[in-house]
Amino acid sequence: RIKQLKEITEEAQEKISKSTVIVIGAGGVGSSCLEYLAGNGIGHIVICDFDDVSLTNLHRQVIHSESDLINKADSAIKRLKSLNSTIKYTAYKAKLVDENIKSLLTYQPNVIIDASDNPETRFLVANLAFKYKIPHVFASGVRFSFNLSSFNVIPNQPCFHCVFSKIPPIQLRQTALSDGVMGPAIGMAGCAAALEAIKILIFPDQLEQKCLCGKLLWYNGLEWDQRIMKIAKKTNCVC
Repeated sequence: RIKQLKEITEEAQEKISKSTVIVIGAGGVGSSCLEYLAGNGIGHIVICDFDDVSLTNLHRQVIHSESDLINKADSAIKRLKSLNSTIKYTAYKAKLVDENIKSLLTYQPNVIIDASDNPETRFLVANLAFKYKIPHVFASGVRFSFNLSSFNVIPNQPCFHCVFSKIPPIQLRQTALSDGVMGPAIGMAGCAAALEAIKILIFPDQLEQKCLCGKLLWYNGLEWDQRIMKIAKKTNCVC
């Protein structure tokens, strides 16, 4: 049914089918994100996750199942192949650290989606994407809310570090473990991240109008409240 969308031309669909998207994390945000990327025919999806599936996380990590308590990247690919077997999948199962983060460049990604759940990984991904000018979609959530933005899409726009200047101390972090998480709200974050990535790929001449570059979307599912805030460039920032 995507052909009925007048915005999705044959050229746009071809661009989607020839694109490589790296998704960092196959957890709550990554689950729905991956399914919609695969469903819409992204040519090559690289899934980065070193962790294993846990029963206690299945309420939000719906790409996995009770029968697949294995590595999340492997489990996700098993599900995605049943959804779309015509595209390429790669499992990257090493934990991302300073020493190996550059290895992601070998996949020549058109977009990197950060669906990870810890600040250390987020900063590693953001630094890599910024340095090599790779479009970077950031999505994170906790409780009933999520944030979404995209960076390195248009020159001279605010960067990830304009929003998040440093890694927060552990005692100040909100996490699924400490604060809880509502599965459907986090699933919405993944859907939004997939949509943002696809728009970056197919609307190269309309990025400022159609994408969240220079803006941060905050969504509160508990009260159906949504805000889009303009990001200001930070003085003396790396960008």
